[in-house]
Amino acid sequence: MLGNFTHLETVTVEADDVPERTGAQLWDRVGQGAGTAPAPVAGRGDHRIVFTSTLGLDYSTTDAALEPVWSLTATPGVLIDCQVLDHPDGIEIRWDHPESVLDEAFLDHAERRFAERLGLITAPSEPPASPAPPTNGLLTTDEVLDALHRRFGSGTAADSGPNTTLLRGIADRHRSGLHPDDGKPRWTAGDVADLTAILDGSAPETSLLEHPRLAPDAMLATMDAFASFIEDVTGEIVDRARTLGREVRVVELGASIGDTVSRRLAAYGTDHRWQCVEPDRLLAHIAHRRGLPVRTDVPATEADVVVIGAAAHRDPRILRLLASVPRRVDTVLWVCEPTLDSRAILLSAAILNPGVLDQRVDAPLWHWCSALREKGFTPVRAVEQGGLVSVRAHVCAPTPRTPEPIVEPVAPRSNEPSIDATRIAIAWRDCLELPTDPEPDTDFFEVGGDSLNGTRMISRLTADGFAGARLVDLFNAPKFGDFCARLLTDPATDDGVRDDVNRFPLTAVQRAYLAGRDPEQILGGNNAHCYFELTVEHLDMAALTRAVALVVARHPSLRSRVVEAWTGEVVAGHANSAPQSCTDPRAATESESIDPTVPGALRVRVGPAVDGTSVVGIGMDNLWLDGQSMFLVLDELSRSYRGESLAPPVELTLADYLADHVELVRPTVPDSRLAAVVAQLPPPPKIWGRPLTEVVAPRFDRVETLVPAAQWTQIRRWAASRRISSNAVVLAAYARAMGRWASTDALTVNVTQFDRDPGVPSAAGIAGDFTRLFLAGIDDVAADFPVLVQTVQKAVIQGMSEPEYATTEVCRHLLASRGTPVEALFPIVFTSGLGLSPTGRADIEQHLLGRLERVRSQTPQVALDLQVTESSAGLRLTADFVTELFLANDVRGCLDELTATLRDCRVDDASPVADESGIAERVARAWSSTLGVPDVVSDTNFFTSGGDSLKATALMRRLTEDGVDGLSLRTLLENPRFGDFVDSMSPKSVTPAGSFATFEEGVL
Repeated sequence: MLGNFTHLETVTVEADDVPERTGAQLWDRVGQGAGTAPAPVAGRGDHRIVFTSTLGLDYSTTDAALEPVWSLTATPGVLIDCQVLDHPDGIEIRWDHPESVLDEAFLDHAERRFAERLGLITAPSEPPASPAPPTNGLLTTDEVLDALHRRFGSGTAADSGPNTTLLRGIADRHRSGLHPDDGKPRWTAGDVADLTAILDGSAPETSLLEHPRLAPDAMLATMDAFASFIEDVTGEIVDRARTLGREVRVVELGASIGDTVSRRLAAYGTDHRWQCVEPDRLLAHIAHRRGLPVRTDVPATEADVVVIGAAAHRDPRILRLLASVPRRVDTVLWVCEPTLDSRAILLSAAILNPGVLDQRVDAPLWHWCSALREKGFTPVRAVEQGGLVSVRAHVCAPTPRTPEPIVEPVAPRSNEPSIDATRIAIAWRDCLELPTDPEPDTDFFEVGGDSLNGTRMISRLTADGFAGARLVDLFNAPKFGDFCARLLTDPATDDGVRDDVNRFPLTAVQRAYLAGRDPEQILGGNNAHCYFELTVEHLDMAALTRAVALVVARHPSLRSRVVEAWTGEVVAGHANSAPQSCTDPRAATESESIDPTVPGALRVRVGPAVDGTSVVGIGMDNLWLDGQSMFLVLDELSRSYRGESLAPPVELTLADYLADHVELVRPTVPDSRLAAVVAQLPPPPKIWGRPLTEVVAPRFDRVETLVPAAQWTQIRRWAASRRISSNAVVLAAYARAMGRWASTDALTVNVTQFDRDPGVPSAAGIAGDFTRLFLAGIDDVAADFPVLVQTVQKAVIQGMSEPEYATTEVCRHLLASRGTPVEALFPIVFTSGLGLSPTGRADIEQHLLGRLERVRSQTPQVALDLQVTESSAGLRLTADFVTELFLANDVRGCLDELTATLRDCRVDDASPVADESGIAERVARAWSSTLGVPDVVSDTNFFTSGGDSLKATALMRRLTEDGVDGLSLRTLLENPRFGDFVDSMSPKSVTPAGSFATFEEGVL
């Protein structure tokens, strides 16, 4: 009979329980004493660890036409389900768990402890013997393949299966251009027997991974080119240890060569720390058993040397991990990859992953050089020899402190090559040893170029009179035609670039951004940047390309580039911001440092579609765009993508606006007034646990929380009743949390002001940077909260109206007077978007071209930035922080304390939610009826009062029928207390429109 006869019971198992004690509980639950166990307590939701055994159940499929090879169970509310099944060779034990919920390190540790408690033998057993050709010596690879073909290619029904197809595919790949076998006998008869056992299914395929000769790593070790790579990596680490005079930090991505190189380094006596990052759990477990320190996440410490030893081709996660490895400016990367054109390597790889037979025959040199450049590394040595590609790379050079003018390339004015183009072609041909002159689409790296001969070519061109030749131009324009156009363009006479020139200066804040991003600065090494990630179903790439081009053409700031950093001169010209296809838009864009000397404040990258859904990563440079401008660009981009018409662009340009608001460019404040402000401002809250000077390359992460709309409504009412700004309330709560964290009574917060002149209405349609930063000094943060809010309001008004509180000016004066750069920093920031409506839409996120999945921002010389926005869902608080200075749990704890302070701001503490429409009374009746209890009070918990998932669903249905909107089942799950549940209801369900006046300046 088909049906669900499942019965669930609970068993309590302590860490030191013996099997007999657990067995007694099982017998009590399902044996003679079934039904005697206490009933589960209502409301208990922590029974998420499940044990499911089907041992002894007869569900044999030996006579079935279909044989199951894989199964997976998904159960709501379950974290781990340990399932035990019968198997022809014993029993099968598996753990089914939801993806991306449990920490991988915990799972690895738990599985290892589980195997230890069971006494499992983790080493693969010797596979059963299988017929093999008798031999007294070693076999060549061709002889091994012949033996396997005789075994599986006999034509019998038993042998005409997938194994024959696999071997035929390997043979076909050989004929398609693979290198012939080197003829060296290296395989034993036992190796043939092992391969036979694997192919006929009597031994698992994974046993190949640890085979002393047949494993992919072992096969690579027999290659002379791979041995040279090992020697090169070892020599690099030895030299770095001698140069640095300390322990060398090595990060290996993919567990391949760590144990080999570590043994060599130990023989040399080299002081090093080897950390292996292996995302594949099985390979990580094997590496751990070999004694290699292995982990699944990237370490937080900066690496001196990064190594990828034949791992990137087998696992696409390896290159994504490379993008997140913390690195120094002198970090060196070594990569070695097989071209899969060796018969021996292909045999092993195809058995483990038959999909490699469908890959291209070779993974050429230029492919790996291009992949590394995308991850921020510049190849300086690249060799392809003996079926292996070996690349040594440096970290991409940072932006020069004084950028030189860079002009976008233009198409040649004639199809006939000029004399200069001919001379450039000769240089390419000689340095690359090409048989003929390069064509316009000849790619320097595809035809064998690397950084070494690129440097030689640039030196030759410089000697030939091309003074503007630079290696960076070759990397940015590797095709011959583009390189010539870039090298031969004359900035003074190029009409194609200067038709739409719009010159304007950098503001004081922009100059601070530009100087602060220098990697030599404290908390420098990153630029002001914001990343938006959207998922779009059935993306129309052509429509997206047209939308990006239209928006870029509307706003000169999106086409701006710095001509001279220190004078701050900016030119808005042409920019090619067309969307780019990318395997991982987040890795390429989230922490991108856009070169300010190249036009392109907007970067759009599109990932491959999965089930019809594409990931669109949008990066925007805060050097050119403030927060209001970013949402203006996103709105125009989304509307244009959907084919909606946009309003004509405003006639006012940013250059015109700045000409009438010179205070943004050159603040003029007497030093005497600055000195008075500096004397009375308290220091920033020192909440970081290590010196700021030790953070070389800051990396940012984000935590966020939401104050539900009903609670936010109460907070705004509380503020309005006292005639104060909601911004001041949130900033006061932030200051209180900072004060407790830093154990101080007085502190200064760096406040962001989006300072668009309200007297210039058209300024709202300009995409640019109108940011002004001012300092709010706050005393006695432990005072009664209403008093603290008044103090903060005064400090905000003072900072907004008096130019001597400008952050850039105060920092300049502090540096000049005290001479200590650290004391001139105010890295704790408050950024509020309350009251701003850059697009006229209440919830812009609902109108974007796709679903907004992720937002990240970073700013130089900032340690923690609290960002405040609002929508119909409530008040959203996001904290962007430097991971080298703070733990995510500490920042989240600060947000929790902040929101707890805000929740106390109520007009009437005895009435959590105003109930002008009687909604709270209707909700109370629904709770009472559903739970079967006479009274419901504020502290009534739905689940401890007898509620369960079925009753929760019934409650939601009843509320909907009663006309109470804006609720969902998740609302109840997150707010099981009646008072919290009512507080979390949307404003439309709680408060009629127009019941209170809005009081918000809309400038912070």
